[in-house]
Amino acid sequence: MAQGSPVGTIDDIFVKIQENQKGVIDEALREQRGSVGRLLSLDHAMKAWEDLLTNEPEGTLIINGRREFGRAIYLACGGHYGAAFAGLRLYLELSFAAIFFSANELKRRKWLADSYDFSWSAALNEADGVLSSDFVGAFNQSAVVDAQSYKAKAAAVYRDCSQFIHGKESSTSTIPSQLVYSQNTLEQWCKLASDAIECVQVLFFSRYGQELLPSDSGSVENTMLETIAHLPSVRKILETPRTENGQ
Repeated sequence: MAQGSPVGTIDDIFVKIQENQKGVIDEALREQRGSVGRLLSLDHAMKAWEDLLTNEPEGTLIINGRREFGRAIYLACGGHYGAAFAGLRLYLELSFAAIFFSANELKRRKWLADSYDFSWSAALNEADGVLSSDFVGAFNQSAVVDAQSYKAKAAAVYRDCSQFIHGKESSTSTIPSQLVYSQNTLEQWCKLASDAIECVQVLFFSRYGQELLPSDSGSVENTMLETIAHLPSVRKILETPRTENGQ
């Protein structure tokens, strides 16, 4: 600490930030409780996928992705909007990387050894990306048609979040320069977060739905009720009777 600096200044600064953030959270929940509550509910429901896949090689990425989604909700409610958009993009990257590496063991091992970089553009490649007809068809043929529109949705969410990370003026200028509540920014973030988790649900269903569903408990199917139950391929699974062990 520089000579002459008043004792306690650092503590005072962080206490003040904490107090400001509490006020932002209070206002955010007062104004956007429904939207935030829905995202928390969807995040909690996604634990069913996490539990189902935790022992798979890609399980750690799935767990880390969900953790980042929850952290991003907190950051968004606390007024840390730039970090919240960054966290949402990281959630997408980790989730899509998990599915990409689930079918590319060599690349996964090289990535773990820090000799391979995951590419978002490769993951969304039209020919063989994780939502392409070729990829989805290999794992869940019934989901091929339904998965197609989600390539564009995932790309749009990723791009919007990237605008904030890269300091694009048209995006960063909408974020308050101080730690205050912004209704428009939080609404925008909640919309992107809802789209992001819907894309991830489709992604997981496209990769694992044919193999792992219907589940014994039906908990995984319940994660899709609020968001993607309208898709014909998902409806087919939801209407399939569970095994006797799951009754």
